[in-house]
Parts: sequence; C-alpha cells; structure tokens
Amino acid sequence: MGLETAAVDHACNVVRREIQEEFPQLTLLYIVHQDGQRTKALEARRSELLEHPAGEAFLPYLQKQAEKNGSEFSGICIGREKKLLKLMARDKILACFFVNAELLESTDEARRHALFLAWQAISLVEDYEEEKKDDFQESGGVVIPKADKVLRTWKYMLGEAFSVLMLEMEKKRDSIGALGRARSTMVLTAKPGAKPEHYAFPLIYDATRLLYHEMAKAPGAEQHVRHALHLTKEIGETFDRTAVRQWWLFSRTAQEMAWLGADNKSILGAAVYSSEDPYIRATAYLVAEALNIQTLLPAPVGSYNPFAEPETNERHHMKACEEAFRSTIGRANQNNSSLPFVEEAQKHNRRLMSGNPIGWCAWPLMCAEVACRTSPTEAKIVFDKALTETPWIKVQDIVRMIILLRREGADVTSELLTEKLQEVDDLKFLSPCFSARSA
Repeated sequence: MGLETAAVDHACNVVRREIQEEFPQLTLLYIVHQDGQRTKALEARRSELLEHPAGEAFLPYLQKQAEKNGSEFSGICIGREKKLLKLMARDKILACFFVNAELLESTDEARRHALFLAWQAISLVEDYEEEKKDDFQESGGVVIPKADKVLRTWKYMLGEAFSVLMLEMEKKRDSIGALGRARSTMVLTAKPGAKPEHYAFPLIYDATRLLYHEMAKAPGAEQHVRHALHLTKEIGETFDRTAVRQWWLFSRTAQEMAWLGADNKSILGAAVYSSEDPYIRATAYLVAEALNIQTLLPAPVGSYNPFAEPETNERHHMKACEEAFRSTIGRANQNNSSLPFVEEAQKHNRRLMSGNPIGWCAWPLMCAEVACRTSPTEAKIVFDKALTETPWIKVQDIVRMIILLRREGADVTSELLTEKLQEVDDLKFLSPCFSARSA
C-alpha cells in the first residue's frame, strides 16, 4: 500500500523550496495523485498553475498527460513576467511533474523520488539554455526531453545519483548503497511491469559512493543542492552514454534469464564466464559487488545461456534435437506406434513454456509423426526438413515472445501463445504446435 497524498505532497514541497532557493527563476509544480486520479489532481492545482506566467500555455499539454497513471516529469514551459515596466520583466520557467503516491512506500522514498524528478527538470533547463537540440524537443510551447531510450536511461541514472547524494548529505546513511542494491536486484528479478533497463544506477554505484566520501569533506559541502549537482556533473562526465548502451545489453539478457527461472548467482555467472563482451562482464561484476555476491555459478554445459555466443546455444540446440529424434523413433519402433512423437512434442512444449528452449523441436516431431507411419527413413527425412524450417533463431523468437508477454503481466497459456504466433508471419506456421492436441 502506498502513501497518503498529503505525505507525498509535503515531501515534494520541501524539495520545491530547496531547488527554488538555488534556482529562483525555476518553479517546480508536483501534482500528487492516487491511482486513476490524475485529472482530478490537476484540476485541484489549476489555479496555482495559472498563477505562473507559463501556466496557461502549459495547461493543455498537462491535460493530455492526465490520461496516464504513473509518475513522470512532464517537461518545462517558459513564460514572461507581467511588469508595468517591460524592461524589468524576466522569463520564468515552470516544471511540472505527476507523482503517483500509491507507488511510494516511505517518506524517504517520496523525497528521493521528488529529488530525482527535480534533477530531470534542472538538466532539461540546462540543455535548453545551452541549445543542446539533440537532447530536447518542443511540443505546443512545452519543452520535453527527446524521446530516446539511451538519453532517458542516462538522465535517469544521473537523476538517481543526485537524489541519493542529497539524502547522504542529510545524514540518511546508506542511501547510495540501498539504491545500488535495489536497482541491482531489480535487473535480476522477474517482475511484471518492471523496466530495469531504464535504471542503470548500478553502473555508477561505486563511483557515486567513492565521490561522495571524497568530496563530502570539501569546503562548501554543507550547501547540499549545489554540491550534489556538482558531484552529479562529475559522474556524468565520467560515464557517457556508451555505458548506458552496454547496460541495456546486459539488462535485456539478464532479464531473459530471470524470466526463464535463473537465480542471481546463475545470471551473473553466465555473464562473467560466458560473455565475449568485456563491458557486459564488467557490468556483471558491478552488480555482484552492489549485492555483495561472492560466488558466481557458471552455466551448466548444454543449457540455454543467452550471454553465450549464438553459435554455442545453436550447437547445443541441434545436438539435443537430433537426440530427441533418435530416442523418439526408437520408442515408436518398439511400440509400433507414432504416439511417442506426439508425447515428445508435448514434453518439448512444456519444457519451452517453463524456460528451457534448448532442443525444442515440437514442430519437426509433429511432422515426423505422420511420416513415421510410412517408414523410419521417411520420418527422418521429414524431421530434418522441418528442423531446417525452424532454425534456432526462430526458437529464440518464441522464447522472447513468451518473456515479453509475461513481463507485461500476461498469463501465457498455450491458447494465448497460439494466438500471438498467428500474428507473426514468420512464426504463424508453428501455431499448431501449441494446440490442444500437441500442447
């Protein structure tokens, strides 16, 4: 259960005042709401919004955003003050955020989230003033971050660094460590709706911790906002967007293993011992360090390992497929029946759905089941042809379809998978594999 709106509102207002002391021209407006109550919360803040010189221009854009439900930074809008002497008028910047109180579990988390959002606004203002046009875009007079997944992840990473640096300076000890552990756990855990690829803080966890302990003793460290911004800028200059791209590669593969049932040590061990990419290996070590995991487990020989080279998995897959045919044709000959092919195909589907795609050849087995009634030789010819039509890359496509559906919160049944396969031209011929008879 999340926090009450009033508690989150208070935490956000404290952050708003702190930032405005440092940036008088920047006003932060946090619109705090409960699930499904964005429109109502926006309407409650309407008069406050319209008091700002940029409020009238910002309102239509915010009304369109009110259909969503999560927490997010909506952008900035710039308005000119109204003064009797026009020469005295200055530009004022309004930054707006929607904050879903039900997603926050403690007042410390609410403060950290408000600081994280504040940094996004400060960063966007700097990008706009420095005319970094690759990093922002304008929509109806509102300036928003460019829709780029690498840029977003990089900004999120630095925003989280700023937030925990601020908390540490306020004597909220282990804020850096707690976030490092939380984000590292997140990337190794199968949780519907979660998007760990967007949160790359483990990449800079150690650097943030070391910088804080080194710089906290420096003169002026008591000026928390300014000092935290300075440290965050140093981190951003050290870890460029290339690092974020590597995080996406690591995160995507780690999540694949997590959704296939692997535990933390196995996922990190597969990355460290199997990946040819030094950046992925380094990222795995950073995550292991954040979680204080000392022992990493190498992937068992012959198991599916998405961190390994594709050729390795394909080799294990083809070997397992050939063995599946040999054992199945042997049982079919012994029993003088084609039923073992149906039973083996069903077993392969169950194994695939439970997270083991190596050796999946349900379609070739089903094709061979009919040919088996003619002769074992004909069954082998048909099996080999069907196996060629279902290369390892297509098996991977099915696995990733299953994972994607589960990440979105779907209960993946044979019926749902059949339906989804029929929507993909290259895979629709495989949909009968998961029908009632074969699933």
